[in-house]
Amino acid sequence: MKTVTCKMRMLLVGVAAGLMLGIAGTAGAAIALRSHAVRACSTSSGVLKLERENGSCPSGSSPVTIGARGDRGPKGAAGARGATGPRGVAGARGATGPRGAAGTTGPKGSAGQSYTAADEVVVSAQMSEDTSDPSQGNPTYDTYGIVTCPAAEPVAVSGGVTTEHYSTSVNKSEPTAGSPSAAPTGWEAETANPTTYDMGTVYAVCSS
Repeated sequence: MKTVTCKMRMLLVGVAAGLMLGIAGTAGAAIALRSHAVRACSTSSGVLKLERENGSCPSGSSPVTIGARGDRGPKGAAGARGATGPRGVAGARGATGPRGAAGTTGPKGSAGQSYTAADEVVVSAQMSEDTSDPSQGNPTYDTYGIVTCPAAEPVAVSGGVTTEHYSTSVNKSEPTAGSPSAAPTGWEAETANPTTYDMGTVYAVCSS
């Protein structure tokens, strides 16, 4: 064992990993010894002292070995899992991917029923006074007409209305249907004249 000889007044040793021994010399210098295992002397109250030059301990102390690193202890149990952190903000939307290849062409559908102009028929009806309007003559005279397609050609494909007077205005001219999802079954029209009833004609072009 290497012995450091100097004039000593007092030795204070802190026991910890990487022990430092501070020795006050006559020149006021400090010598630091770092050792993994150092022999020293300890009193009954735990005060550490250096050995004598001959390797013996001062009176009232006994030899001890300090600073030796002990064996590594067993691995501790894993700690509890922490709480899940808050969800981060959504990232930016990625770029649109390339357009996929066109699918194969489906099979050709069956041919529909052939159509000729001979399948159409035009039906008409004269307009009449609009008895549902209680304000006739104030400010206008209103007329109304409706025509229904025959059973052989039950679908109205078009229609219209003609008037007798140039000053007559057409308020409505549109197809009629039995229900919102059914095909038009006829045509209806409404007209108005400032001075007289216009007994025009409403038409429907019907087909099967």
